[in-house]
Amino acid sequence: MVETPVEPTAEDVELLALFSSQAAIALKNTRELERLRSGALAALGRMAAQVAHELRNPLGGLKLFAEYLEHRLDKVADAEGADVARKISREIDHMTELVREITQFGRPAALRRTPPSRVPVEGGIWSRLPSRSDRYRASRSRK
Repeated sequence: MVETPVEPTAEDVELLALFSSQAAIALKNTRELERLRSGALAALGRMAAQVAHELRNPLGGLKLFAEYLEHRLDKVADAEGADVARKISREIDHMTELVREITQFGRPAALRRTPPSRVPVEGGIWSRLPSRSDRYRASRSRK
């Protein structure tokens, strides 16, 4: 391969400077957009936590009243009413689970350190490695 040296003209240098400045602006805009998105997600997470807090307490009270109503209706042998109270209780449980999922979405996953698992010496990886005597025999057989 033959290389011919090319001397850049002033116009080439000017064009290269223009491209590099445009690339720098694009990188800066990308970083700024990522920062804004991060801030918006954080605000959304805070709002979800506040909404969840405001919903959790009334749902807990409704659940308590629905269970009490179910208990009272069972005592007076109103099976249809007790069934309605059970349905109300199930729907409250469903709503409580939705609130829990919303708060989990806005919260970063917790990282936990755990010790690495240990492989038992017998029957583990060590049993698959040749022993010293096997290596010695193999080296003697090659001589």
